[in-house]
Amino acid sequence: MAKTFPHGSHNCSHITRKRGIYHYRRRLPGVRSGEVCISLRTRQYREAEHRASLLDDAFDDALWRARENMTDPGDLGPILRAYLQEFLADDLQRRIGRASGSPVYGYWWEPGDPGTATDADLQAIRQARDSLKRDLAENSPKEMEEYAEQLIREHGLPEQLLGPLTYGLLEAAIRGWETVEKRTLGTEPLVFAQDQPSPNPPVSGGSSDSPPATPSGPMASTLSGAFGKWGRESAGWTAGVESQARVSLALFVEVCGDRPVDVYTRGDGDTFRNTLRKLPTVYRKSANDRDKPLVEIIAEADKAKAPRISEKTLKRHFWAVSRFFAFLQETGRLPKTADRRGPGNSDRGLSSVCS
Repeated sequence: MAKTFPHGSHNCSHITRKRGIYHYRRRLPGVRSGEVCISLRTRQYREAEHRASLLDDAFDDALWRARENMTDPGDLGPILRAYLQEFLADDLQRRIGRASGSPVYGYWWEPGDPGTATDADLQAIRQARDSLKRDLAENSPKEMEEYAEQLIREHGLPEQLLGPLTYGLLEAAIRGWETVEKRTLGTEPLVFAQDQPSPNPPVSGGSSDSPPATPSGPMASTLSGAFGKWGRESAGWTAGVESQARVSLALFVEVCGDRPVDVYTRGDGDTFRNTLRKLPTVYRKSANDRDKPLVEIIAEADKAKAPRISEKTLKRHFWAVSRFFAFLQETGRLPKTADRRGPGNSDRGLSSVCS
């Protein structure tokens, strides 16, 4: 529908004029840039005002009935999509408006500080994302619930949708931060994206390599125990090998995010590999380092010019992650296809992790 522009809209009405003909315009609540625009088929303002008043009554009645009938959480899709689109649009504007070489979110970072502006951004982004995930896991979405209450009032939605809307907003925000992380790493387009993310509850992590529209797999972190058991029973892993494999999986989840297993991509594998190469030999060997974010550990290692982990250690971590994706396939949690998108996958399959 072509947009119209008023040659002087009239106060207290929804009337606008296009090429001399009056039109009735109303925005659709909960739909980004959505509106109704109907020709009133008259050049006379008084007649247009009368016809618009009739349409006002009809529009308000239709909107009221639509809201009364909105009881299914699936009906919240337009609101959640608009929220996510605004989230990502705000991120784009932040990037456009910042000074060259400065962080987008790591406001504490200054030139000369350890690490880079990008490292500070990644730390801030992952902390924000992980905080939302904790709210979701611990059922404590207080801050998002207040915003959901505001939207309930704005859109006149029934109170029974407050819970689903709150959790939908949390999931959409997590999706937003994961997309922002990929933008920061350079693996997600800022503007020219073929597929725009469109969350419907449940919403979770996205990816740039044609992710499934509705991720349905379990979260990676929830499968650590089953992964270890599979290794013991199918490959005869000792307790030590199992422990090392689960540590590698936890490291992968920390670097790439805890997501449904069917949304990880080869890009995540590259991110994991590049991060491993930056780790110092003695990372998290001391009690002081155990709770430090990896970006901080890497920044301190850069400053101290500390030696990095060996290629052998890197391959061991990557081997364990490749076994995790083999476990997912063999247990039916991922399809057995020749071009599975899991980290470490190549044209030769998941077992070929590092060349």
